[in-house]
Amino acid sequence: MRHGDAKHNINDFARSLSELGRQVVTNASYFLNKFNIEKVLCSPSARTLETLNIVKTVSSISINDNNIDIIDKMYQSNVENIIDIIQQQPDDIQSLLIIGHNPYLYEFYRLTVAQQKRNNFKLVPACVIVIQYADVTSWSSSLLGLGMVYDIFMPNY
Repeated sequence: MRHGDAKHNINDFARSLSELGRQVVTNASYFLNKFNIEKVLCSPSARTLETLNIVKTVSSISINDNNIDIIDKMYQSNVENIIDIIQQQPDDIQSLLIIGHNPYLYEFYRLTVAQQKRNNFKLVPACVIVIQYADVTSWSSSLLGLGMVYDIFMPNY
């Protein structure tokens, strides 16, 4: 999940969500109700933490604080770091929600979803892509090209 639309003209790390961003993240949170999210990996920036708090408040997903990791290296990161973070997750966790930033979220999508199964779109703020890895039994496995888009929440801007 990409964070919601954020305010501009302030320090990048401290940028909070705009009013539009809060509204769209609220809608995305209702979409997430369909899924059993066991763990959240989140960037520490203000806008991603605000996105996480809206998801926790609005959705009916029961996310225990013990299953939320705020990971410093998810801010101003790259796709290699994100893959490394995912590959370190315990195998008893079956579903992850990643709340982060572009361009690495889009790059992750492009690398892990098989080319013939990809949709061509932009990863706009508060977009959610649900990727299923049917043949993957361990997070430490290579995810490259093995994903399939299961569902998408695409805000209307």
